Amino acid sequence: MTLWGVSKWRIIVVSVAILLLSLYIYRPPIAGIGITTQSVEASLRTLGYEACGIYTAKPGEDIITFTGEFREPVKCFLIIKRPSDKFIFGDPTLNMIIEPSGDEVAVYRYNVGIRFFWMLRALSIDQSLKPFVHVGVGRINITTWIPADEQLRSANDEAFVVFSYKPEGDEGFPVKITVIIRAVFKEGNAPAGPSMLERVIGRIAWAIMDIWGRLPSPYTIRPDESKTAVKLGIKDIKELMSYFGYELCGEYWAENKREHQRIIVEMDIDLNEGKACYILIHPPTKDTTFLILKHNMEIISVGDEGQRARYEDKIGTYIGTRYRFLAIKPLLGIGITRIGEDVVKPYTERIGVGLDSGSPTRFIDNTGAIIYFSYKGDPAFGEQFRFWLRVRIEVVFQVIPAERVGEWVG
Repeated sequence: MTLWGVSKWRIIVVSVAILLLSLYIYRPPIAGIGITTQSVEASLRTLGYEACGIYTAKPGEDIITFTGEFREPVKCFLIIKRPSDKFIFGDPTLNMIIEPSGDEVAVYRYNVGIRFFWMLRALSIDQSLKPFVHVGVGRINITTWIPADEQLRSANDEAFVVFSYKPEGDEGFPVKITVIIRAVFKEGNAPAGPSMLERVIGRIAWAIMDIWGRLPSPYTIRPDESKTAVKLGIKDIKELMSYFGYELCGEYWAENKREHQRIIVEMDIDLNEGKACYILIHPPTKDTTFLILKHNMEIISVGDEGQRARYEDKIGTYIGTRYRFLAIKPLLGIGITRIGEDVVKPYTERIGVGLDSGSPTRFIDNTGAIIYFSYKGDPAFGEQFRFWLRVRIEVVFQVIPAERVGEWVG
């Protein structure tokens, strides 16, 4: 099939799907579509989940909590019911806290999701409901919810929660998992249910989206126009950092393997001249990214200790830019992740020395990592500096699959 043939097929499928889904989404709210608790349980068990609780909310209750300690891989589902059919299930939000024991950099796989019963029909294409689809490290607190447009037409339905956890190595057990569901349960009249035509449209729409899930996604994310890179049309991180006045002090390419990898960078900084540095770490392929297990920068002074003591008594801090460890794409204003800050100009902050470290983190889309910082002595000291700063940077990471940008997940 020609490239135009593939593109034309995609355009037709997307257009029809958008039309049908628009008709389906913007209809009156649903009073319930007759999916039973037994049907939900049976469907979730086909994915390997086991029942870990059925909760019926009480009138006025807005928080339901599940806590468990596990010593083996977990695949659980919870059923959350309204006090009765006369109540509305509103604004559900889910928090899951994972607290592994043992090594703080133990890597594990997990997932968590909350859905209304009627959304069970998308189980085959809802990737977030598949066990062990995400990678985590250390203690994490995840928040998820059901989109507002789904809530409006699901107020009179019940809900289910799924979650899973499995370490990749020997560490990670026992693990404490806490699931907190927040919702508003209030009395209300059940809106009219869907007509036969609406049910047919819904089935066709979901079938088309099932096909859509197997096609390459043309979905793109708009650039973050608040970023300098987007304003100037800069698409390369080296060009961006050069524009701000930083120099490249190291560039590394990760190996395509599952084992932990470590990068150590050491350098000295002459406080008379100063140094504004950035370091790049690239993933090995276009479908991988990083799980950052540990990263830190340690700075000590070397040389004339007497002068250093006088400097700290008189000035106290250095001129520079504090240590930052970030994903590259958000700084360029692209990708599926957004961050609030832009690149900070060198020598615009007052900073100290010592150990600066960050928490474990997981990058989402295919992106490299950047470390940047700057240091120089304050000329107000009035002397030529005879001591200097010695920098040691350590990064421990694991290569993991990147999320598919634009993937439809239900």
